[in-house]
Amino acid sequence: PELEQTVRVNDPHADLHDVRARLRLGEDGVDWQIAGDIADLRLAAGNGLPGVEGIGARVRAVPAHIQIDLQSARSSIEFPDLFRNALPVARLEGRLDWLPGQDGRWELVSDHLALDTPDIRSRSRVRVVAQPDAPLFLDLQTNFRDGDAQRVGAYLPVGIMRPELVQWLDRGVVAGWITSGTAIF
Repeated sequence: PELEQTVRVNDPHADLHDVRARLRLGEDGVDWQIAGDIADLRLAAGNGLPGVEGIGARVRAVPAHIQIDLQSARSSIEFPDLFRNALPVARLEGRLDWLPGQDGRWELVSDHLALDTPDIRSRSRVRVVAQPDAPLFLDLQTNFRDGDAQRVGAYLPVGIMRPELVQWLDRGVVAGWITSGTAIF
């Protein structure tokens, strides 16, 4: 039922290419592996997941590890509860490792994730840990550079900011160039 609800709300679509699968049944149990390329992944925002459009990746999955090598251009990512609008993505590259654990625990890790928009370039390191009955843990460091300050409003996480601060930043940051910076969360 949970998967059915996710599919209904998020309405995933993608083109799959070069899909390969292996299944081995042995005395020690079942061993499997699946790999393939995903092109033009589209996912509506909902169920705590961001919306995406135009994402491409190479995926390799085994029982205890899913490796996702992202390679996208001209795509978008939408966090409707966080940002005002979908964020345009000029380039998205990097490796994500999803490590499902026991009893519903999982971890998502990337040591190098490049995300460039038409307005700014960024490189990030991220670790997300989810555990049942516990708040989501996020460890994020983002280094950014070459940014158009006039467009900063599109990248403010207004969903978690006080409205007064958002208004102040909207009025105060009207032009300029962001040479570089770092955000740690």
